[in-house]
Amino acid sequence: MKNLIAKKNLIQQKVKYMKRKIKRIQAVCIYMMLLLLLLLPQTAMAKNTEKSKTTFPVQVIHKTGDDKENFVIVIMGDGYTAGQQDQFLEDATQKARGMLTWSPYREYSDRINIYAVQAVSNESGIGVYGGKSPDTYFHVKVYGKAAGFTNGGDERAKALRTELEENYLDEGANVGTIHILCNDTGSYGASVNPLFSFSTNSEDNSDGTAMAHEIAHSIGRLGDEYERYTNKPNTSDTANPDTIKWSKMLGFRGIGITTAGTDTAFAPSRECMMRRLGQPFCEVCKMELARKLNNTDYVSRPAALYISDPEVSIAHSKTATLDRDSEKYRITESNITKANDDDLEFRTVVQNMVNKEQHLKMSFRIIGADGITVKYINILGGTLQENIAYISANNIALQSQFICCLGYPLEYVVTKMLSQFFCCQLYHLSINHFEGAKIRILFLILPSLIKEQQL
Repeated sequence: MKNLIAKKNLIQQKVKYMKRKIKRIQAVCIYMMLLLLLLLPQTAMAKNTEKSKTTFPVQVIHKTGDDKENFVIVIMGDGYTAGQQDQFLEDATQKARGMLTWSPYREYSDRINIYAVQAVSNESGIGVYGGKSPDTYFHVKVYGKAAGFTNGGDERAKALRTELEENYLDEGANVGTIHILCNDTGSYGASVNPLFSFSTNSEDNSDGTAMAHEIAHSIGRLGDEYERYTNKPNTSDTANPDTIKWSKMLGFRGIGITTAGTDTAFAPSRECMMRRLGQPFCEVCKMELARKLNNTDYVSRPAALYISDPEVSIAHSKTATLDRDSEKYRITESNITKANDDDLEFRTVVQNMVNKEQHLKMSFRIIGADGITVKYINILGGTLQENIAYISANNIALQSQFICCLGYPLEYVVTKMLSQFFCCQLYHLSINHFEGAKIRILFLILPSLIKEQQL
């Protein structure tokens, strides 16, 4: 009996010892957790304090990558009071998302970052020359249909840009453009330079259409195709098809020559966002926007190429396909039998986006109605022929002559000059023995064929 009691007491002592040890361990753990809780917030706070050295709060609307690698668009509000900041964020988000539905913003949305700066105005609305003058942060006023800064508003916006670049954006990043969203329902807008553009909460901007138009002025340096000015990439002072700025694109997806604001100003399309809100951007404007969205002044890793949607059509004059007139000649899966007994023309636009030569292979296939059977295949690429080995990257005309010849095997060089492009035109492909087939165009971009060149 005594042995049993002794054993019981020993067990109880061990249990008490273990409980005390567990309590000590728990106390140490609690102490460590409290210490971490005290230290971590200070570290996080230090980082947040460093990031928050901006006059106003900054919100992310759309971010898909590093700010140094993506094109940064900043939306700042004017005429939004402290109590209207939630409305500003809602307006900015809705319009930015709407803008990204338009091509080419849509295709490059993974290379665009958009931020909203909650600038606070003392009074709501925007001013009008000769009329109301509310106390707003950027002092935006409207003259006619155009909005713009007054009383040093542009310097305030530039100061906020500097804050973003130094204290908020990813290291080494620059702001590409700033859009001022004005708290007014009037149909006003403007782009005053590559840095600043304006729009309002008008009905035609409810889905960001007016914002898409005005930012296209700033980013793409595009002109209004209803104006008299002819010094922009999409306007011209000549109607000569051989010398007009977009001569190589004539006949491609509705690109032609039409009058702009006067009889001496010309544009590539009557149906373009730069002429009328709500229309898609024409191919000329899309390419210019794509080039500027990949401007290495703002983007450290630009897209290597811009390739437009290919078009297959029956033979036609390059000036006979303005706007929807091109649909009369275009061949699609639904009307391929229309091409019987006709030669086909294949066109696309390939634009080099980087300052180096690039070698590509292009595959042209006709796929059977089952989507599997290859009815026809021809690859442009392979060995560079000796007789054209001397071609320089700047010699667009000579290159175009060769790549326009379907079945001539060569590896062609895309120009290294950012301001140049070409259209590929493939003639004399009769498909009257491929009745009912589908057409599929595939571009094979082979990085292994890219050759660096010292500039």
